[in-house]
Amino acid sequence: MVKGAALAAALAIGLFAGQAAAAEDLRSIVETNTKQWLDAFNNRPEGLAELYTNDAILIPAGQRPIIGARAIQQFWIGLIKSGVKNYGLDTVLAEARDDLAYDLAAWHAVQGTEKGDVTGKGTALRILEKTPDGTWKTKVHILNQEADAR
Repeated sequence: MVKGAALAAALAIGLFAGQAAAAEDLRSIVETNTKQWLDAFNNRPEGLAELYTNDAILIPAGQRPIIGARAIQQFWIGLIKSGVKNYGLDTVLAEARDDLAYDLAAWHAVQGTEKGDVTGKGTALRILEKTPDGTWKTKVHILNQEADAR
């Protein structure tokens, strides 16, 4: 009886430790990917395409889908040229299974206008895919924008 309880406790601890390690790995994957994306957007937008799969889809709020890493990069560069800056992402929820992960995040950015800066905010959902070389890239990126963002 004691041996059975000890075995059950050891299995439970091992299972919990495995889940904690998996959660830590996921957190690391999402944090690394988010840092890379924010660095590219805010400092080197010509590097954004390399963070998306070749067949990636971006669905901006209120717009048609944009397909392909290069087209997505051009979309973001256009936004930056229009005055969008200081883009930020704060992960709310993340989960992974096998070669796919998702990251639900709150985004915020500043839009420079003739009358001054306006802050926009909303929600971003990114589905990440683990590529054959082991890197994680965005496969699907969906954005919404809060209507009352100022």
